[in-house]
Amino acid sequence: MYAALIGHEIAHHIKKHKSADALMNKMLFDYDQETEADELGLQLMYQAGYPLDGAIVFYQKLSQSRGHHVSFLSTHPRGEERLEHIKAVIFSIIQK
Repeated sequence: MYAALIGHEIAHHIKKHKSADALMNKMLFDYDQETEADELGLQLMYQAGYPLDGAIVFYQKLSQSRGHHVSFLSTHPRGEERLEHIKAVIFSIIQK
């Protein structure tokens, strides 16, 4: 499950995403960067041999936490929308 988080953060580094608030030492990426990191993170997770169903569990839990207003998630795709996109990306990865 945490492989999804680690893959996502590594993807930001690989893609050289620049934080919008780097001066404040906060990692605030834009919506497109977050989506790109989700996609590449899942590919990295798959290539490393981690089961992709763990990503679904992770993003479901993350989606549920949004109700508690976690400020750094404000730049991330919305919960259900993000979860559906994650599922679509996983399906396309498995189909390759």
